[in-house]
Order: sequence, then C-alpha cells, then structure tokens
Amino acid sequence: MHMVVFQAEHEIPLMRPHKGLPQTPGYVNQAGPSGRNISSLMRCFKSEATKAVRALGMADFKWQRGFHDRIIRSQEELERINHYIAENPGNWPDDSEYPG
Repeated sequence: MHMVVFQAEHEIPLMRPHKGLPQTPGYVNQAGPSGRNISSLMRCFKSEATKAVRALGMADFKWQRGFHDRIIRSQEELERINHYIAENPGNWPDDSEYPG
C-alpha cells in the first residue's frame, strides 16, 4: 500500500501493484484464501481491520458500504491524489460524520 488515510466512515488507500515480489518465507495468510482482484483485497482488508478495531473496544465500528476504485493514469494525477490523501485529515472537523 502506497498511502492510506482512515476517516470516520471510510478509508482512502492508494495502492501500487508490484509484480515478481518474493513470498515471505513462513508467512501464513490468516485472512484465508482470496482471489487476485481489488474486491477480494478490499474484503480482506476491511475484515482484518474490523477485527483489530473491535478488539480495541469499538464494538459498533462499521465501514461505508462498498468501495470506489480508480486507475491513476499520470504522474500529475498521482501527485494530486497523494496531496488530497495527505491533506484530507485537516478537513475532518468540517465533516458532519467525524466523531471528534
């Protein structure tokens, strides 16, 4: 994962695919088998993150339903999105769903 921001009701991940990375010896996928697509990745990520957050005492934690994906086609677009992700937490006080 290149960059991620978590908001009250959703996360904004920026992922960059890598090919040919070696497997980590001894690694066991505790989330179970998954397909090689973005839906499987997001399902696994949300499941594991939910378990971790609920273990910290947030029993009513919920995700925004579904996800929106987008292919970034230029360096300029990547930089704009990186900036948005980095600056987004500063806008949280203006978000009606932000609990803080």
